[in-house]
Amino acid sequence: MFTCYNTLGIPVKITDRREADRLITLYTEDFGRIDVVARGVRKISSKLRSGVGWMRLSEIEFIQGKTYKTLTGAAVRDKYTSVNGDPQRTEAAARIIGLVEAAVRDQQPDRGVWKLILSTLERMDSSPANDFRVEYHLFFWNLMALLGWKPSTSACCYCKKKLPEGNLVFIAEEGGMACPGCAPSGQGFIPVGADIAAIINLFYSGKNAVLAKLKMKNAHAARLDAMEEEYLSIRTR
Repeated sequence: MFTCYNTLGIPVKITDRREADRLITLYTEDFGRIDVVARGVRKISSKLRSGVGWMRLSEIEFIQGKTYKTLTGAAVRDKYTSVNGDPQRTEAAARIIGLVEAAVRDQQPDRGVWKLILSTLERMDSSPANDFRVEYHLFFWNLMALLGWKPSTSACCYCKKKLPEGNLVFIAEEGGMACPGCAPSGQGFIPVGADIAAIINLFYSGKNAVLAKLKMKNAHAARLDAMEEEYLSIRTR
């Protein structure tokens, strides 16, 4: 006889299978990342159809089979109406969900990661219009820290001395910022200013009132995007 499990989860990837099934990857409160098969969910008559969906918080029920977990029940607990109804919020939230899918591979529960996902989506759903690019970058660097990949942004990753004011370099392979003179010649790095290091340190400061008012310059957003793409590639390869 199969054991039935219940938990809260947010889909991070949904893949159509066969004629009417879906393979749904969720990040869950009690089990971490899991894959469940939703049989017949694409049929109009399916009772599961409205219970689990993209960028929705759902309470799910599943059983563990020999190969797959099979979804047996689902009910939406939060539709994140504002997130799904505003293009800027939707874009930022989609990037966040995609990041979770790409970075979190452990099938063990991590309450820190779960709380970060939930608190970020809830804040984005309830806060007034803001620069939601900040939310993505804030989420990225805090997720890196929770996964054990917090970069060095206050001291040089080579000489360990306090980073100087002015031009710096970010070396993903070494896990952080470095003084320009410390970086080995020929090694790939991304030039950054001290302002980028200050922004990332602000992300770790917990100063929510300051972060709520932060407006991201396009140049800063572009540089952070480049750093994050390289950093994620190194950490997940």
